[in-house]
Amino acid sequence: MGFKTYAVSAVESGGWQLHEGLPVRFSGPTGLVALWCRGHRDAVDRPWRVTPMEWLAMILPPVEARRRWIVFEQEEDGQISYSQLLSVTGVVSRQVDLMFTLSPLVVVQQRPDLIVRPTADGRLWTEELALDGGSNSTSCSWHWTRPHLALGAAVVGRSLAAVR
Repeated sequence: MGFKTYAVSAVESGGWQLHEGLPVRFSGPTGLVALWCRGHRDAVDRPWRVTPMEWLAMILPPVEARRRWIVFEQEEDGQISYSQLLSVTGVVSRQVDLMFTLSPLVVVQQRPDLIVRPTADGRLWTEELALDGGSNSTSCSWHWTRPHLALGAAVVGRSLAAVR
């Protein structure tokens, strides 16, 4: 399991059909994070935020990047669950500290086509991750490493202002 980019098409039921899934790699010297950091050397040491379309625009033609999502797939209790990547916030020093913000997706239909919809409550979750490397690193491998703060994941519900 891991990240994939899917072409997305709206369906009449209000959901989204995910098709043409392709693996996406954030880590490694040719991964999306390394490509972004190398292309934005003047901005990496300050906090930054990148959207999935910006990640995909580095490796796909702009028209193709606009019609795709980045989706995280994982197996839970024998079922595959999906979450749409909304953004990645980060900062680079001796390592690349990243905070992924994702929105869980409800599977409406698995076969013959994968159809999903956002959760009704607008729930989001974040995951803190880190890559070995960065502008102040002496050896840069761009491999996953322990996050600096080791906060783990958080589930974020709707804000109280939205409930009122």
